[in-house]
Order: sequence, then C-alpha cells, then structure tokens
Amino acid sequence: MKATKSIVFLLGLMMLLPLYSMVRGEENIWLKFTRQPNEANYRQCQDLVNDSLTGPYEKYHSPAFTSLMADHALGALLDLTEAGNSYAAHLCFQIYPLFYPGYPNILEDLDISCGKFLKKDPVTFLTLLKTYVIDGKKEVYYDLNGILGNYGEEFVDDSEKKLQETEERIKALESVDRKDLIDIQNKCLEYFYHERELYRRVLQKK
Repeated sequence: MKATKSIVFLLGLMMLLPLYSMVRGEENIWLKFTRQPNEANYRQCQDLVNDSLTGPYEKYHSPAFTSLMADHALGALLDLTEAGNSYAAHLCFQIYPLFYPGYPNILEDLDISCGKFLKKDPVTFLTLLKTYVIDGKKEVYYDLNGILGNYGEEFVDDSEKKLQETEERIKALESVDRKDLIDIQNKCLEYFYHERELYRRVLQKK
C-alpha cells in the first residue's frame, strides 16, 4: 500500500513539474520589460533581438518575433514607447528588421509610435534616427518620412489636427541643442517645415 501511494505521489509530482515549469516559463520577456522597463530587462530583450537577427532562424519564426506576437506584447511595447520610455524606443528601432518586409502594417505601427516618441524625448529620438537609420546603414528597414509623418489614424482627413501636431513636433525638435545631432535635426525640420506649409495651404482653401 505504501509503495502504491509513493508511486501515485511520484506520478502526480511528475505531472505537476512540467506544468509548474510551463507556468514559470510562460512569462513573456517583453511583458516583463513593459511592466518593469529597467536596464536589466531591456538588456534581455536586446539580447533576444540580436540573437534572433543573427541566429539560424527562419524569417518570422525567431524567438523575438514569436514572443512579440504573443500576449499582445508588441502593443504593450508600442504603448510604452508612445509614453516616452527611452528603453522601449530603443527596442522599437531595433525590431524593425524582424518585421521587414512581410508585415507592413506592423512597420507602420512602429513608425507611428516612434514618431510620437519624438515629442516626449526629441534628443533620444534624433539619436536613434542617427544611430539606426543614418549611421547604421540599414535604411532598407526604415522609412524616415514614415517615421516623421505618419501621425496615426486619429489624424486622417483632419488637416487642422495635422498642422497642430506638426507645429508641436517642430517645437520639440527646435529645442534640441546638440552639435552631433544637427544634421539629422535639420533634415527632420526641413521635412516638417514643408509639411506645415502644405497643411496651411489646405486650410486656407477651406
């Protein structure tokens, strides 16, 4: 009888251990980061992205890709970026290659969130553009005009709202005083000055 109980206990334990491990292992590193966006969690996500971009994985089947697509993790990362978290913004720029070119809708979402980050932290925004889009020589993954000018669905067919957003982005960019960022700063401002003039003309015709 005692032997039978021991066997039952061991069998039960063997069934519970995988479940326990699965529950423990289910924590998505991206969700962990968005709940606690500290440097340690950022580094884990960064390492996962680097491994996914350099490792022997099929396109769109890497660990970083699959974990971002699970548990609404990508949406949480985008929300954190739009709220102004610099770690999240860094990761957003890093994950573009994971979704290029097969997921244009996600690339557009990244553009929108990175663009909204501009007003929160223009210095970091320009630094990221310089690092990943210009100096990184990975322009193929990025659409600079998309990052700068895709304001999101709430701005569609609303020139007045677009003009206001453009003015706010110009103001944020003009506040930056960094010699090492002046080239990319001027490039962005040139784009927004042009867009501002277009929106003003549209509004004048109404």
